[in-house]
Amino acid sequence: MRWIAALFSLVACVTRAQTTDSANCPGMTTLEINACVQAELAKVDGLLNQIYGIVIKELSAGTDDPDPEPLLNSERKRTFIAAERAWVKFKDAQCNAEYMRIAPGTGAPAFSGQCAIDLTQDRIRYLRRVEGQISLSSKLCRTNKMACSLPPPQP
Repeated sequence: MRWIAALFSLVACVTRAQTTDSANCPGMTTLEINACVQAELAKVDGLLNQIYGIVIKELSAGTDDPDPEPLLNSERKRTFIAAERAWVKFKDAQCNAEYMRIAPGTGAPAFSGQCAIDLTQDRIRYLRRVEGQISLSSKLCRTNKMACSLPPPQP
């Protein structure tokens, strides 16, 4: 009976990974899918880090806004960094829970990897919105627009 539940979990995992990334992960074996999901995760993680780096640079540059409490100050930068660290802990905990749902099945890495991809893509969308707001008054963006250029969204 337990092996039937494990089999259904594996099929669900493989189906989810193939459905979500069918164009990117055409593999048919669990090992191929796991490897592909990890490669996709590396791509989105790299994009997240790139955008996060731009936001931090914009926050670090400060603002030339004459407002006595400017949008970009060191306290807001510290708060933003703390929020990002908390998000990473959340993502890791959430995806570990996804992994444990089907562990020790061989599809568990693909399942947790897809969780990380989905949450990272959500975070990228959020950081793009934040960057759009910050760039309006960042000294860095006013003096060097190329330094604030975000990479294009991935399909």
